[in-house]
Amino acid sequence: MTIRKYVLIDRDDQSRDEEYDSFEDAKAVAERTGCAVVERQYEYADSELVWTPDGANTWPPKST
Repeated sequence: MTIRKYVLIDRDDQSRDEEYDSFEDAKAVAERTGCAVVERQYEYADSELVWTPDGANTWPPKST
């Protein structure tokens, strides 16, 4: 699954810190600030449970 985020790049080729979920939101800010918009694509590959409140290895907890 590909996740797309949008970032503003200024005329000095510096990216802004904020990532936008929507191209339209990024474009609206870019138009006001004279920036370009770059689409970043992240590939979702896997996830791993790393912590639970009760120390269990599964989440959600099993019903008792």
